[in-house]
Amino acid sequence: MKSTLPRTLVFALFVGTGLLVHAQDKTPVTPVEYLRPMKNSFSIGVRMIGGAKVTFGGNLGATPFTVSRDRINSGGYDNGTITADDKDSASGDRPAYSDSTCVTWKSMPGGVEGRYYTIKLDSDGKAIRDKDGNVVITGNYVYYNKDDSNWRHYTRNWSYSGDSGQLRDNPDNSDYQQVGMSAFSSRGSTDTVTAEDSRNPGVELTMGRVIQRFKYFEWGIGVSFGVSEFNAKTRQSVNVKLDYITDWYDIYTTGDKFGGTPTKGKLKTHGEASSFPNIFVPTENDDEYQDLKYTYVDSNGTEVSGYTALETTNPIGNTSAATEESNLNDPDRDKLLDGTADGYWQVKGVYYMLRLGPMVRIPIGKRFSAYLSGGYMAAYVGSKFRYAENVNVPHGTSTISTAYKETYANGYSVTTDTKNNQKYIGGFYFDANLEWWTSTRTGFYAGVAYERLNSYKQDLHGRNANIKMDNGLGIRFGIITRF
Repeated sequence: MKSTLPRTLVFALFVGTGLLVHAQDKTPVTPVEYLRPMKNSFSIGVRMIGGAKVTFGGNLGATPFTVSRDRINSGGYDNGTITADDKDSASGDRPAYSDSTCVTWKSMPGGVEGRYYTIKLDSDGKAIRDKDGNVVITGNYVYYNKDDSNWRHYTRNWSYSGDSGQLRDNPDNSDYQQVGMSAFSSRGSTDTVTAEDSRNPGVELTMGRVIQRFKYFEWGIGVSFGVSEFNAKTRQSVNVKLDYITDWYDIYTTGDKFGGTPTKGKLKTHGEASSFPNIFVPTENDDEYQDLKYTYVDSNGTEVSGYTALETTNPIGNTSAATEESNLNDPDRDKLLDGTADGYWQVKGVYYMLRLGPMVRIPIGKRFSAYLSGGYMAAYVGSKFRYAENVNVPHGTSTISTAYKETYANGYSVTTDTKNNQKYIGGFYFDANLEWWTSTRTGFYAGVAYERLNSYKQDLHGRNANIKMDNGLGIRFGIITRF
């Protein structure tokens, strides 16, 4: 709820002040106590008071979903992916390697040991052949045919986003490795965070009516209307508890340079990354790969040499080979992981106030008077509560957004279904002003004010904000006229 009214009225106040000074009455000032009684007064001024202190609590960092057991082929992991690897993906979306000498290339399923391959084509689209008449193969790449019982339990189409904490030695044999793919759900935090907004300029209008006048003072009733803004926001981290499912997959290596039968092992030297494809391009220094060298004569009669590239990504066992570890299997579900959530929480609003109470004016010399007032104060508050939270995944750089609907602002996923709130709250006030009369009717005032308003709460998706209006002293100043 954004209001430009306070700023507009402040601008109008200062314009009006300039006109008032220019057009003021030049006649000598009569002491206030000798003036013909003018029972009404009106003032417009600026108030520097208000703001808010907000304590955010509830289920900060809680995710709006539970851990799903349907994790494979559906993006169900929070720190990695694993999908089926078969000849259909090999001939379609799988990437292929090519070097700068290749005019174009073509993927051909059905290569050696479950591989497909790429070949060089000339400008007419025909396969380039070496001097022995063999088609030049520029790359060998693996797929695992889901219809073949020898290969369907493996895939190279996987990746993980975490650090070494996602890898472990196989519990049965430390010569082998496993990778853990996990899904998490945050139960939220018992922590609270606080945001505080300082005083903001606002505008107030005050009307007074003198009921009785004595020799040295007068008293009456004053009523004022005003508007102020507040914007309390903070970025902090909180501790959360996580439910989890972790599937541990065995890492395999292949028996020879063309693939071979997968056997349990560790990540290869060639390409420590875990996602497809890890490409190894042999050189003349790799003696065991010299039989992958090819030579052919191009259309210009120039002899060209190269090496067939190998895709060397480690396969992993698919779902039938995974070992599940989860606190969801525990009836009490008391085995939780520790985590953190980075959050942005904000309550922004505006309040319109009404103040009513007795007032006393005491003349001081010829040009000055003191003004005192106090009484009941009521405010109509409109505020907006929004949050953005990201739960940090253990052993990784991934995060889980807790947003129900997502947009992006300042690098955070921010809920778009923010909640507006309207509330009436009460309190009391006390003012003390010094008035300077530049003529018999008009003048300026400046002083201090003390206000105290009650607190209120606002909720959104299990989070709550306890809003305490910034009670205390503030300043006020403006112009005043009597009539």
